[in-house]
Amino acid sequence: MPGADLVQSVVKALDMLEKISESKSGLRLSDIAEELDMNVKTAHNLLRTLLSRGYLGKDGVNRYHLGEAVIGLIRNEQNNTLFNAASRELKNMARLLPDSVLTVAELVGHEPQTRLRISPDRPSMIQKPLNMVHPVYWSSTGLCFMAQSRFEPRLKSFWTFEEYGASRWGSIDKLNQFLEESRTQGYVKLALAPSEDWTLAESLGENFALCIKVNSTNLENAIEILRESAQNIRKAGWEI
Repeated sequence: MPGADLVQSVVKALDMLEKISESKSGLRLSDIAEELDMNVKTAHNLLRTLLSRGYLGKDGVNRYHLGEAVIGLIRNEQNNTLFNAASRELKNMARLLPDSVLTVAELVGHEPQTRLRISPDRPSMIQKPLNMVHPVYWSSTGLCFMAQSRFEPRLKSFWTFEEYGASRWGSIDKLNQFLEESRTQGYVKLALAPSEDWTLAESLGENFALCIKVNSTNLENAIEILRESAQNIRKAGWEI
């Protein structure tokens, strides 16, 4: 008989997740047991297990909803898809911009952190550095996240302008003008004085950004490559 060799408790737990995901307001224990034709005690034990592992959450009126663990699985799959697309694109960018440093960064909590990197000294290697953080007010990567309205209040609250940004920008008005200009053009362009280098950054959607450090002699070409590459990664990873 098809399915006779399946672990029925696992099957029932998956049925629960499917049924709960279909409900906008969540389901109570009695509803789940009735809809899945289960004993209430058995249903309760399965729900308690899923709740303990974070695959379900329960609200104040005892309705069950999908938990953070399910959302985490979806997010991990999206991230893997995006990282694979970004790795391919970084290698192509390294061929076009052999003297540039290329990175994909993720906003983790309040810190923009490098996830993928290619540098001129190792142009064929995708590096995955640990603990490489981009200063919020001083890097194009940090400013790229700050230019996104959903992140701006959180970042400005945690990294206060007076303590972390005033020495770079002088006034909050100057910073806000720069952020508004970046939103309008769709990317961040920041000079690294007193050198002749520039850094560029564009959002990849969600909490990721593509970044380039480039010499001024190749700036315009790098901007074109940034715009096209970011679009390619978004299309291959997800469309926001």
